[in-house]
Amino acid sequence: MSRLEVRYAQCWEDPRLSREALAVGPDDDVLSIASGGENGLAFLLDRPRSVTLIDRNPAQIHLVELKVLAARRLDREELLGFLGARPGPDKDRLYDVLRPGLSGPARAFWDRRRDLIRDGLFHCGRYERFFRAAIRYVVPLIHSRKTLRALLDCPTVGEQAAFYRDVWTNRRWRTLFRLVFGKRVFGRWGRQRSHYRYVTAADTWRLFYDRAERELSQRLVRDHPGLAYFFKESAYPRPENLPLWLQAAHFPAIREGLDRLKLRTAGLDEILAATHPGDFSKFNLSNIFEYMAAGEYARALGGILRVSRSGGRLAFWTMFVPRPVPSSLSARFAPVFPDGSPDPAYRTWTLFEDFHAWRLL
Repeated sequence: MSRLEVRYAQCWEDPRLSREALAVGPDDDVLSIASGGENGLAFLLDRPRSVTLIDRNPAQIHLVELKVLAARRLDREELLGFLGARPGPDKDRLYDVLRPGLSGPARAFWDRRRDLIRDGLFHCGRYERFFRAAIRYVVPLIHSRKTLRALLDCPTVGEQAAFYRDVWTNRRWRTLFRLVFGKRVFGRWGRQRSHYRYVTAADTWRLFYDRAERELSQRLVRDHPGLAYFFKESAYPRPENLPLWLQAAHFPAIREGLDRLKLRTAGLDEILAATHPGDFSKFNLSNIFEYMAAGEYARALGGILRVSRSGGRLAFWTMFVPRPVPSSLSARFAPVFPDGSPDPAYRTWTLFEDFHAWRLL
């Protein structure tokens, strides 16, 4: 099999944050990192003129292409089963129905990966398979199913936080984080080693550990889309946990807007070099700036300023590498949230640390 692989089967940033920050409207043309497609699809709720999804990894574009085709051709219940959000035994049959509508490269990619389709597209990424394996095979070495059930059944955030602190967090749990979320293991099996090129923190596992504790002290697992997905072994136990674009109230509008979606296999640098001034007005760029050297990051911001319409906006995340606006460009960027924080009620479980939102001046 080719080394080409899906790294992220889903987007794990919260699209509600990006939608609030970017304030997309009918005159906007949005440029967004594709990843698993969830964020780009969510922007269709705001009825922009266009949403262009880009990714340097062709596998991510093939994934989004298949998701979009399935959203066009299948009814919502079939779609949930095909993606793996619900039990669905007919994934092979549904793929055979969808297959003729794929581009040649996407069809060739998925024809060689029928096993991933049978498992459900929501679970086919390296990132998701890593966490799935940890929950299925490693967590049982630390806690019994009874203890896991007790954590999931805590009726209040306060009781959950106390249970996590007094029962769940033991020496084996801390050892799990140290071993599994360190640069060596997580960089090899969950992410990519190159993603750590500009990380200076020695103990990345400790950052993850502290973030998990923070999230479990603020929100019940069952109300937490990310935690619900992973602790329930890759299922969405409640309708409100589903990605925004698949929720029943939103899906008709998403389907209606699919013609506004454009897919491009390209990196941000390639897109900016080929884009004319004014072609885009809103930019949703995940955490790609963490993978750039400081000089490359500054040049990318300059390119965004060049191609953006007046009054444009930029949103992105950081996990390990702080990315403030360089002083040479600070006069061209104003924070969308002057107090530095968006509505905290919108936070979902994430391994990211900071969310950045800027007006382009």
